[in-house]
Amino acid sequence: MLVTLSIIMCCGLYLLLLGMKAVLAVLQARKDAHAEEPFLKLRTLTVLQPILSGDEKLERMLESNLLSLPGQCFVWLCDSQDAEAIRVAEKLRAAHPGHQITIVTCPDCPDGVNPKVFKLIQASLMVETPYFVVLDDDTHLPTATAADLVMHAQDAMVATALPSYRESGGFPGRLLAQFVNNNSAMTYLSLLPFCPPISLNGMCYVMKSLDIGMFMGIARHLTDDLALAGAVKAGGGVIHQSSQPVFLTTHVSGFPHYLRMMHRWYLFALLLVREQPPARQVVIFAMHGWHQLLLWVPLVFLVIRPSLRLAVFTVIVFLVRSFTLQLMQAGVFGVPIHRPFASLVSELLQPLHMVHAMVDRRIRWRSRRYRVFSSDRFDKDE
Repeated sequence: MLVTLSIIMCCGLYLLLLGMKAVLAVLQARKDAHAEEPFLKLRTLTVLQPILSGDEKLERMLESNLLSLPGQCFVWLCDSQDAEAIRVAEKLRAAHPGHQITIVTCPDCPDGVNPKVFKLIQASLMVETPYFVVLDDDTHLPTATAADLVMHAQDAMVATALPSYRESGGFPGRLLAQFVNNNSAMTYLSLLPFCPPISLNGMCYVMKSLDIGMFMGIARHLTDDLALAGAVKAGGGVIHQSSQPVFLTTHVSGFPHYLRMMHRWYLFALLLVREQPPARQVVIFAMHGWHQLLLWVPLVFLVIRPSLRLAVFTVIVFLVRSFTLQLMQAGVFGVPIHRPFASLVSELLQPLHMVHAMVDRRIRWRSRRYRVFSSDRFDKDE
């Protein structure tokens, strides 16, 4: 009887936490909804994209932004030794003569300097529009999201978008997509009623061009989004977290690639939490740090003491979870982007990813390898 009651309490607490975060995310998205869609004027935005070859969808993703952001300026930042990235950039510039595209070949990044920020510093004098957006090379920025971010960047120092993943690469890619699509809204949006944004989505954010000099101060931080958020808050600035999405498409070549990406993200998440005040750490842990373990409880007891009643109860819990996530995604993204089995496996794996990040400080970032000690202390791992 005690075991049954414990299982029911754990599952009930899990569903309560999930439902609370889903409701908070949807309410925040509705609060952000506009009566009229903002308009993006010509030559308002410079798109800064640090480019690194290694993803087979690179050309398609770069071109997708040319098509969604006509009349804006593009600066593509390539390593001087990255012949493939330069080739793709030059091919697209030749294929789209109506766009203003500047290709910058950057020198080798010095040791101890963030390679992405190093490239952004190279482009700091090339921005002539009122605003700029830092956009990862595997990310698509829709016109409506760009206009929303520019509108909010008028008052905030940084306006950042909500990430959503498109599947690519079989079941490992599906796991990665479900991890992001299940958690991004509930992570970024559900905390807003309790505290201002503690970080920003480094895959896409908009700033005033007058503030581009801030990159100089974070050059030696590997987690540039965390460092930039800290610099903004230290200077009295405001971060606006938009509920408008950007869409990421990274080809996941297999389970080792999936594990590397999850390991890097969790390591950076741990660095972020470690830098927060104790009270905020408690809030983050209460809402996001432990509820995945509750989902393991019925499965563990199902293995130890298998029974038809427990199996039926567990299936019901999983169905309620799936239904809740679909409602949340429909309320935030407009359509449910939920794969029940992959979503469940992705969540059950999260405690293992966290343990992996806690014990292993080495990350691989496409062709680069680092050993990370803190945001501003990292070495190349040859």
